[in-house]
Amino acid sequence: MKWSDHRSYAARVGAQIGMSPCLEKEFLAGSIAPDEERAQGDRHHPAPVDTIMAEARAARVALLAHQHDTAARHLGRLLHYVQDTCILSGDLHDEVERGVSELNPVLDLAIGDTEPPQGYRSLKAYVASMRAPEPVDDWQLYLTMVANEAAARGVVAARSLISRSPPPPRLVGELEECRRRRHAQVKCVSAWGFTAGIVLALLKSFLITSIPWWAILLPLLSWPFAAIATSDCCQDIEYEALWFGISASGDERPPLSLDGLSGFLGGPSGSRGRVLFFDSNDKT
Repeated sequence: MKWSDHRSYAARVGAQIGMSPCLEKEFLAGSIAPDEERAQGDRHHPAPVDTIMAEARAARVALLAHQHDTAARHLGRLLHYVQDTCILSGDLHDEVERGVSELNPVLDLAIGDTEPPQGYRSLKAYVASMRAPEPVDDWQLYLTMVANEAAARGVVAARSLISRSPPPPRLVGELEECRRRRHAQVKCVSAWGFTAGIVLALLKSFLITSIPWWAILLPLLSWPFAAIATSDCCQDIEYEALWFGISASGDERPPLSLDGLSGFLGGPSGSRGRVLFFDSNDKT
């Protein structure tokens, strides 16, 4: 999508969720930042799921920590990537962008009953399912479908980010199990490494003198590599915990507070429950 369209769609999403007007500058700056940062001519439709979710995590954590400007900027970036999932890559890319940009926005569809994903993992599954709409014979209808989908996906993602839903009851248990499994994996790999190092040392001493010393030391020092190798085994569970303000590392810092949402939503509420969609019969 064009920069002006990213800003326009983001502004409508911000109004729809009731974002505080004082955050508009950072929010709209974030909505075009990915295009400003990428190399000229570099296409990014669609962005990898991990890239999109990194913005969602950063926005949520900042939001819960009362860092509203940072949260607004990352939400803008998140919406940028989500909107771009609706644009086809390849030969039709530029034509679709131009066509969508020519559509006129109208308020015509209430989405108050749309249930956003609750939690990091649910949002990630939603993002992973995003595909650009397939072209249809009626080109104007297709452009309308793309515009509507971009608007709807942005609203759903934003609502997921500001959701006040409680964490699932199983989350704490999953987090504890993750820590136990990681600890067991590190111990197992470290034990194998220590045993292999001892065996190689004995072989060097009594049988094979050509074994270099570094081949002996490497297995003995395997535990840091084991820790790195197992660091991603429970990543999504830990991200889910952070999403709900639960410390995933077990450190002494205070948990993030859901009260951070209150200062983020300070705009007029008249537009909540409705989303700006597009009418295929209206063109500029």
